[in-house]
Amino acid sequence: MKSNTKLISMIVALVVGVVGVIPVLTFAGAEDAELAGPVETSVMITLGVLIVAAVLALAAAAGNMVVNPAGLRNALIGIGTLAVVVIVAFAMADGSNHEMFDTDEETAYYVSAGLNAFYIIGLLTLVSVLYSAVARIIK
Repeated sequence: MKSNTKLISMIVALVVGVVGVIPVLTFAGAEDAELAGPVETSVMITLGVLIVAAVLALAAAAGNMVVNPAGLRNALIGIGTLAVVVIVAFAMADGSNHEMFDTDEETAYYVSAGLNAFYIIGLLTLVSVLYSAVARIIK
């Protein structure tokens, strides 16, 4: 069964790749005004592939959780941790310096929250790597 799944995955990837290459070939030698149609088509194909990939990833994760219920607990712990990081990032966010960046306060607030979340996750990653290295040395 695994070999069939791998073969099907390879065929689907090849078909998606060919579908993605077709609009790119229409770009060759085209003027700017002539590119509007193919670019729009390429963007629509990209969005379609992105949606299909997201749905398949979620379906695979859900299927894996059905097969392995212990994985559900770990997934919920990860989602909960991410929710805590996002809540802390929004609590620390500040959009008061929006004039400096020529934007409105709401946009600056969301950018600040995103950067805060990035910094928190980066710090947690660094701490976990250091902990793992120190624990391995002590053993």
